[in-house]
Amino acid sequence: MIARLFRENMDIEAFRQKVVAFDGDFPFDKEDMIALGDAYFERYPDCFSNRNCQDVTLGYRMVRICVIEKLVRRCEAVPRAILREAFGNASSIQAGIERLMREIGVERALECHRMMEEELAAVQHVIDSLPVGMTKERFIGGISYLHNALYLIRSAIDKAPLG
Repeated sequence: MIARLFRENMDIEAFRQKVVAFDGDFPFDKEDMIALGDAYFERYPDCFSNRNCQDVTLGYRMVRICVIEKLVRRCEAVPRAILREAFGNASSIQAGIERLMREIGVERALECHRMMEEELAAVQHVIDSLPVGMTKERFIGGISYLHNALYLIRSAIDKAPLG
């Protein structure tokens, strides 16, 4: 399903909007990741062999779009737009998390963070099971930033005046 959305939406922002509309409710197992990688390399075949590819970062972004939706889905009744912004723009994390904590409180913010960490670990486990190759590389590159962002989110929770 996600691979089909990528094929149907040539613009990465249009793809993001379609994925966000599912609010994280889409399959994203090993087969889905491989299919998404296949769709990406169909569109950007030179990226498979790393020959003059300017679109490697687009592959990372494609992965992050999907994984972010899986992460924020874990936080029921939390303003997901704040979390999406935090994952999408590191400079907005501190202010966004402070706003989030004012809206939902420290305990719920910590619980949300814990659930997102669990989900990211589950996604990482699936990525680790992918066959060695360029698809796996795109997924590893895509989620490495998310590990860092989750760390920064936790740090923002700890530093927040309400924390």
